[in-house]
Amino acid sequence: MTAFYAFAGVNHFRSPEMYVTMMPPYLPAPEILHLVAGGVEILVAIMFWVTALRKWASYLTIALLVAFLSVHIYHLQIGGLPGQPDLPPWGLWVRLGLQGVLIMWAWWHRK
Repeated sequence: MTAFYAFAGVNHFRSPEMYVTMMPPYLPAPEILHLVAGGVEILVAIMFWVTALRKWASYLTIALLVAFLSVHIYHLQIGGLPGQPDLPPWGLWVRLGLQGVLIMWAWWHRK
């Protein structure tokens, strides 16, 4: 789990254009929001290694994933991922469903 979030967080800084183009137009300052998201992903990856912080890492991860729901729903509404290769509609639904799996995974690691 920590490797997943660390990789995802670092990728926000390595490929910022990918994340900026995926942001819904109704969210302000996409250049800043995606960097904050990447920073939080790196932070939770580190926090999960510290036993005393694991519960808070779990809650912070869940909050982040809930915040990401609006982006996934936006992609469903417009029928794809802006600036990304075409993803079939069922793929967008799988992405949305994975959010639930990731939330459950974070919840499981809260102890």
